[in-house]
Amino acid sequence: MNTKVCMVAGDAVAYVFSLVQALARLGLHIELLGGDDFENPRYSPLVTFVNIRGSRDTKAAWHDKVTRMVQYYCRFLGHVWRSEAKAVHIQAFRFAVIEGLLLVLLIKCRGKWVVYTAHNVQPKGQNNTLNYLLFRLVYMNVDHVICHSNDMKHKLMSRYRVRSDKLTVAGHGVFDEVPMTSMAQEEARQHLGLDPDIKVVLLFGRIRPYKGYEIALQALTYLSDATTPVIYLVAGESLRSHNQAYLAALKAYVNANRLGEVVRFDDFHIPEADLELYFQAADVALLPYTEGDFQSGVLFLAYRFGLPVVASNVGSFPGDIVSGIQGYLFEAGNPRALAASLDQFFQCLYPRSDLRQSIRAYAQQQYSWEQAAAVTYELYQNASGHRQG
Repeated sequence: MNTKVCMVAGDAVAYVFSLVQALARLGLHIELLGGDDFENPRYSPLVTFVNIRGSRDTKAAWHDKVTRMVQYYCRFLGHVWRSEAKAVHIQAFRFAVIEGLLLVLLIKCRGKWVVYTAHNVQPKGQNNTLNYLLFRLVYMNVDHVICHSNDMKHKLMSRYRVRSDKLTVAGHGVFDEVPMTSMAQEEARQHLGLDPDIKVVLLFGRIRPYKGYEIALQALTYLSDATTPVIYLVAGESLRSHNQAYLAALKAYVNANRLGEVVRFDDFHIPEADLELYFQAADVALLPYTEGDFQSGVLFLAYRFGLPVVASNVGSFPGDIVSGIQGYLFEAGNPRALAASLDQFFQCLYPRSDLRQSIRAYAQQQYSWEQAAAVTYELYQNASGHRQG
C-alpha cells in the first residue's frame, strides 16, 4: 500500500490533531491541509502540515473573504493534484456544493479515493429539504463515509440510502493530546476570576443556535434553592453573522431578566493552552442541544478532564452518558427538565471526590484513538487496493 494519505482538516482542531497523531503511530504518512488554527509544533514527524487556508478572520471585508476562498480552493486543488497520496480524507465541508460535489468529482478524476467523515448526519442547524437533497448527492459522490456510531450509520442508511458497504464506524476518542496538568479547581478559578465557593456550570464551544443555550437560560428560573448560588460560564466564539445574532439575543435575554450576576460570557476563541482552566474551574458541563445526529467534541473534552456532563437526549448523548455515573440526561428543549437534571446532579453526584478520576478512567477505556485509527487505517488500505484494482 502507498502509506500516504492527504487529509483536509475542516475545523475540528482537537479531533483532527488526535486522529492524525494516532494514525502516525501506526506508521502512516499524512499530508494535513488546514489553516492557521492547525499550526502545532507537536505533530509527529510522519505528519506534514500544509497551511493552505491561512487566517479565518470573520471580520474581514466580503471581497477579502472571496479572494481568500478562491486562493484556498486553488491551493487545495493544486496540492491534491500533485500529491502522491492515493486517498483524500475530507473532515468537513465549508461549502458542500463546491467541495462535496465539484471538488470531489475533480479529485476522483485524478484517480484518488475520497473518504468523508460525517461528524453529523446532516449539518447541525441546517435540517431542511434543500440540505437533505444536497447531502444525498454528497453521500452518493464520495467513495466512502466514516461515521462515529452505529446509530449514525443506521440513520445514514435509512434517511440517505447510503449502502452499508460504503459506511465505516470509527468511534470518537477522548482528547488525550490536550494538555492537562495537576491544576486544582481553586487555582483555575483564581485565574478566571471566579468565586471559589459558587457552583460553576460550563457551556463550552462555538456559540450556535442548535446548542440550545436559550433553554439553559430559561432553566435558571426553575433551579431549586439547594442548587444556588450558581453561575453559567459560557465560553466560546460565535463565527458568522447568524451565530453572532444568536449570541446578541442571548445577551439581550440576560440583560432583560437581570441575570448578569449568574451568566458570564467569555465569547472569544479559547486557545488550547487555556482549555484546562475552564474545564477544571467548572463543576459540570452543560450540553442543552436541541437537535443533531452527532457525537459532540465538547463531551470528549469534558471526559478528558473528568468533568461530569448534563446533556439533552439528542444525538449520541444517550449512548455516551450513563445517567448517575458520568452525569444526567434530560428531555431536549425542556427547561424544567434541564433544571431538574442540574438539581439532581448537585444533590447526588456533587461533590464526590473520586468522580473526575472515575470519569477519566471510564473514558480512557471506552473511547480510544488507537481503535479509531486502526479502523481508519484499514479503510485506507482497502480504499487503496480498490483504486489500484
